[in-house]
Amino acid sequence: MGNEYRQKNQSIPILIAVASVFTISILVYQQYVDSRRFLIAESPAGKYQVRLFGQKERPIWFTVSVYFDAQRYGEPFWDKELLHSGDAMDISFELGWPNLRWPAENALQFYREEDFLVGSADEIRIINDSERQAKRIRVESTTKILVFELEPGSSLVFATPRSKGDNCYLYIEVDSGIDRFRSSDIKAENSGLCKYRDIYIREGAVEILH
Repeated sequence: MGNEYRQKNQSIPILIAVASVFTISILVYQQYVDSRRFLIAESPAGKYQVRLFGQKERPIWFTVSVYFDAQRYGEPFWDKELLHSGDAMDISFELGWPNLRWPAENALQFYREEDFLVGSADEIRIINDSERQAKRIRVESTTKILVFELEPGSSLVFATPRSKGDNCYLYIEVDSGIDRFRSSDIKAENSGLCKYRDIYIREGAVEILH
């Protein structure tokens, strides 16, 4: 009885040590994956450069993430932010958004070409209806959009694939350089409200209209 008790007590520190080593190994590996750069995209005239980091493939167990940052003429412009995350049950970044294009010098769009083959495309229009430049804009729908330095009175139009689900979702976040504000919208796909969506950037707010 005494030997069994001593053996159990001796095994506890060993189990703790093994668990600690395992946890540290996972954290170190995750930091390595998150810092691994796998893509550089430069705007047509070379003004902006976007870099992607992380794991674009679907994980076996754990949640993985894709991050981005951006430079303007080689100088830091957009600090590292999360672009995508998912686990083994979610679509990976490389499957969901393998293609990219620059619809304008200051706009980058990630998408999947095959998604545009199903039905007619929807349209998202971003209008800066404020008196200040919108320095950084991020939009999430069926595509992922990054916009840089949208001037007052300016607008951009993006074609986006139709949603494959019952609802269409839209999320926008705007950084004016002074403050940051966001908005989201979800509508039934068959409501007719997903075809054309206008995003108005106001003073300190953003509004989505159909």
